[in-house]
Amino acid sequence: MAIAQHNQPYAVEQMELALTVIAEHAVTLNDVLMSLQEQFGKHQDLCAYLGAVKCMVEVIGGIADEATGGDVAGDMRHWIYGPHFAKQGLKTKPSAI
Repeated sequence: MAIAQHNQPYAVEQMELALTVIAEHAVTLNDVLMSLQEQFGKHQDLCAYLGAVKCMVEVIGGIADEATGGDVAGDMRHWIYGPHFAKQGLKTKPSAI
């Protein structure tokens, strides 16, 4: 039986790099899953599985990306709601007098 090796905790810079790599891989996987959903849209069961995995990837990627400032794709809201979320509701509204 192998003895478990315990590594030292990451330095802040190492943690930021690790989270950035996780977020970058999540972006790629999310794109692949969206493509597969479009390709196999007629197969409801397969699309449901792909959708579930896509949700998990968005959460993992969003957590990692937001923890490092959102430089890969954006903050958690960008990952979950999409790139246009921040613009919604910002239309000019008449100010109250």
